[in-house]
Amino acid sequence: MPPPPPCEEINTDYTGDDCVADFETSAIEFCFSDTVPSSSWPANNPDDDQIYVLGSGAVTDCGTVLVKETGYYAIFDSELSESCSDQLDETGYLTVQSSCNGDGWAVERNLGDRFLVDDKDNQGAGCTTDQECGADMVCREGTNHGNCCVPADPVYMGTFLLVAGEENVICIHHWCPEWEAEIANGNDLGHVNAGCSSVDSIHFKIAATALVCKQEGYIQACIGGCINGECLPHPCFDADCPEYCIMGPNNEAQCVDYNPCLNMSCEHGCIFGLCLQGPGAFGDDQDGDGFSNLADCDDNNDQVFPGATEDCDNLVDDDCDGIVDDCGGGTNFGGDGPGAGSSVGAGASGATPESEGACACTLVGGKHEAAFGFALLAFALGATQLRRRKRR
Repeated sequence: MPPPPPCEEINTDYTGDDCVADFETSAIEFCFSDTVPSSSWPANNPDDDQIYVLGSGAVTDCGTVLVKETGYYAIFDSELSESCSDQLDETGYLTVQSSCNGDGWAVERNLGDRFLVDDKDNQGAGCTTDQECGADMVCREGTNHGNCCVPADPVYMGTFLLVAGEENVICIHHWCPEWEAEIANGNDLGHVNAGCSSVDSIHFKIAATALVCKQEGYIQACIGGCINGECLPHPCFDADCPEYCIMGPNNEAQCVDYNPCLNMSCEHGCIFGLCLQGPGAFGDDQDGDGFSNLADCDDNNDQVFPGATEDCDNLVDDDCDGIVDDCGGGTNFGGDGPGAGSSVGAGASGATPESEGACACTLVGGKHEAAFGFALLAFALGATQLRRRKRR
């Protein structure tokens, strides 16, 4: 699943811990605190409105996130690191732990279970104009480190399951200590530029510089919700509909007589009106065809998966493209199993979790809803949507 475009900043109505006390009665739908639920969680400098780590010191720092609606949220940071070339290994990753995501991993993975975000500001030391920095980069000033080239758009940190009614613990982890431990075992996992030889600080100021939006449009492991620590799958998997099925407003299965995927644009296929994730999606693979239940329109049939050869006479959507027996002039049929109602455009191979598919991203608060197709980090964002980076 790819990163969505950056969404409007929604963190302007509070700072740090100020929102927590009245969160349930306020209009705010996403709230961050740099304090943790208990002393068992690592916390550096609580009450400084950020979580931060040092490659040579505190390597994990945690805070708390509250939401009013359980769902999958894409997180960006518009000021992840601005230390220029004197700190070359400001590389790390987020986790967000909840009762239904005990490990806290992001939906996307690019190094084992992690969604690792590389250092983004190592070029253009001493720059004076944006033109010197090239495409998608701008020249910005850091208080202690001079000018350097940084990404023009916010840095995507991953998509995470956030559960309403509980304290979701968000942590930032520095990559250098993990890399050094692997080096000691003779295993170089990369993503290091200068041997982790400097302080390499990473500041994640959720209350000041983060952007958050609710990401919709994909099939997800807990898309049906999280109740008492139980992850609920899409209700249509257990529904017996004569034609098509979608999830209703209360997360119930709703039988419909139209194909909910018919007019969707999905790179890897569609199910229940939601895009399938790409072949690298993490999840169970019940039929052993190499596509997890998040990437397969029928995970009980190893002959059905995105990119499979379509059988023109079996009344099954073999390739998950949304058209049954689609061999030129085929007809849409419903009721061919859990995958009934899949969309066009499936079957791209060799995709990574960072470049798979398309996305529908709904801003928290329902301010804006749109479907987007895009490549890795090819963000389109108007200048009014971003808060300019603060100097440190």
